[in-house]
Amino acid sequence: MTAPSKPAQDEMPPSSVLEPEYAVGKGLITQDEFNAMKNEFFSESELSVGLILPLILLVSAASYWMLPWMRIVLAIALSGACGLLYMVGVERRFQYRFELKILILGRWDKAKEAAQKSSSSNSSGGNGKKPPEEKLSIAVDLNPLTVDFRTGSTDKQPAAPTPPLPRAKT
Repeated sequence: MTAPSKPAQDEMPPSSVLEPEYAVGKGLITQDEFNAMKNEFFSESELSVGLILPLILLVSAASYWMLPWMRIVLAIALSGACGLLYMVGVERRFQYRFELKILILGRWDKAKEAAQKSSSSNSSGGNGKKPPEEKLSIAVDLNPLTVDFRTGSTDKQPAAPTPPLPRAKT
């Protein structure tokens, strides 16, 4: 007997898809989504870990003229603060990578489902007629810098570009 085939959603994408730059380039996530995720999680991680060395230097400078027993108390407090900052940094970095991976994998699954639906609908058409292709027409007017994007079917005539907006008088 043959083993049952796995559903398409259980398949992992190539490891390059999980890289944020590749996912943005492929259109799985937008640059704004990536930046928002980075600002929310990754920057907090960098900030937390980046504060450890300045904190150590500041406490070292402040404890120079202290009594030895005060230095010990301060060193214990410093160890706790540095440990807390390190734990927060590691946790936020893990959260950043986890959330980004979940977002990319979710979009990957949706794109795969859409591709499967479109391929099944194309193969089930059966009438032999080729579906119309989308055509992109671009009109650029450099005076007021207007760009007009239009999509349309190749079966129809392309639409005429819209006239430019009137300039504001200064």
